[in-house]
Amino acid sequence: MGGRGAWVLALLGLPPSTLGLFPARFCVCFGRSPTGVAEAQVEVRISPSNLLVEYGGNLTLTCSSTCPISDVRLGLETSLTKHQVDQGHSWVLVNISESQSVVQCWIACNGTDKTIASADITTYRVPKQVTLELPPMLEKGKTYPVTCRVVNVAPVRNLSVTLHLGGQVLHTKNFQNYTPVNATNIMATFNVIAEREYHGQDVTCHTALDLRPHGPLLKDASTPASLSVYALPRDPQIQVHHYLEANTTENASCHIDDAFPENEVQLSLSFAGHLLFSNVTTSGTVAMAKIASRAPGKYELNCTVSVGPLSRSTVVPIKVYNFPEPILVVDPQETVADKNVTVTCNVSASADTHIQLQLKDSGGNVLTTGKPPVLYHLLMARDEDNRRSLMCEATLRFDAQPILLKANSVVLTVYYGPRMNDTSCPQNQTWVEGKKEALICKAQGNPPPIIECIKEGEPHKPGVLQQVTRDQSGTYICSATNKHGTVTQLVTVYVEFRDLNLLLIILPIVAVAVVLAVGSAIYTVYYRKQKIGKYNLKQKQKQQAPKPGEQVPLTESQSPQGHMPNNPTNGVVQNNSV
Repeated sequence: MGGRGAWVLALLGLPPSTLGLFPARFCVCFGRSPTGVAEAQVEVRISPSNLLVEYGGNLTLTCSSTCPISDVRLGLETSLTKHQVDQGHSWVLVNISESQSVVQCWIACNGTDKTIASADITTYRVPKQVTLELPPMLEKGKTYPVTCRVVNVAPVRNLSVTLHLGGQVLHTKNFQNYTPVNATNIMATFNVIAEREYHGQDVTCHTALDLRPHGPLLKDASTPASLSVYALPRDPQIQVHHYLEANTTENASCHIDDAFPENEVQLSLSFAGHLLFSNVTTSGTVAMAKIASRAPGKYELNCTVSVGPLSRSTVVPIKVYNFPEPILVVDPQETVADKNVTVTCNVSASADTHIQLQLKDSGGNVLTTGKPPVLYHLLMARDEDNRRSLMCEATLRFDAQPILLKANSVVLTVYYGPRMNDTSCPQNQTWVEGKKEALICKAQGNPPPIIECIKEGEPHKPGVLQQVTRDQSGTYICSATNKHGTVTQLVTVYVEFRDLNLLLIILPIVAVAVVLAVGSAIYTVYYRKQKIGKYNLKQKQKQQAPKPGEQVPLTESQSPQGHMPNNPTNGVVQNNSV
């Protein structure tokens, strides 16, 4: 209503915000009465109060007033198509297609003056279409624009657009400061950081045209779209030996970490430009294959991993080398002592130039060293070279890789005549009579010699145990023979023995017997004599014992002092006993 409407609202004590979406629909005017004596208050109203209509719709308006005069004239002014109804107090506005329009209701109360009430009609449009635009595949961690398009919507200032992900609100955009009232197309763009957990979730654009409190809340949404989030943060890792021998196979594997989603990971291995048949694990993160090449040279092993729109590759160089087994020739392989032997070691001419050849014997002694293709060595065969192993070693090393080794060996056979010495066939051997001894005599030679020992025309087999007798002592002629000669060794055998002297054994025995017999006789005589003497003495003492009152002469031996007493009784003792 412009300044006039604001003045009326102020006069009536209404807040200015009433002018908002829907301006004033009535007018309070002051004029003179028909007599001109007093002023009359006339009010003009437009109903309904809600002048909000959908685009292309119809709206019925009624004009009324408080004019006290029955002779009143009413009218409706608008640029819209209208039809008058209800005896001229109401009008139908049809096919309203203007975004915003003004209607005026006037009344002539006093016949000449007009009182006018103005109102704005607002047209709204429900979005014709809501669409969602987003990249088909997103890489984890990157930011992508997601656009919601709203087609032909009005009024835009009442519109809000919300981006939903899996039922949750990610972003919301309002258009409160949008002033144009005409229907237009709106584009709301949101920046979304792709996260792993977004994969497979639905994203949707939601719109809300909020016409409250005078109109409805109109909602719409786009067709849901599923987010596809992929991650491939690292290059694939290849595990393989960087050196491959020609005409052999080698296992190669390729694995990828942190690729997402795992069930969509694709791994492929190619060698020398040819795709390899690979065994891929169920998770899709490891691929294994075998590589092979017949021709030496430099090649590339490629592993490519892809998931969604992402792809990464890793290339490693592979050197294919020719490392044949060395060929060892010993000419002649069987020879006679003191003859020359030629030892040849060679490898194929196509062998790698980094190969080193070496001739060794079984003891690890290096005979000669050189480069391919041929290595020669001249050897003078000796007795001790028999059964000597000769070896040709070929070694190959690339950079800091372990040394590769291949070898071939030949056993040399040397024929020579018998050899005997004092160690193998001692010239002096001592045996002991009665024990078991064997004649010791051995010999060396190739072929092994036959050994024979003869004593006084009788053959004796060396190494056989036999009971020793003294007649086995003497000189043995031992000979060793093979087709390359004969050698002889004299062996003297000494037999140790002892003769038994019976006289020397018997005399001591006889002497001991005689001594025992004499001793026994003397002891018997002495013992008997002692016994008889004691008996006779007892008898004599019994006979010479004095009777009572009888004097007994004492002998010198019976004297207590051991000598004759000086007694005038001439040895007679007086017995005074009663």
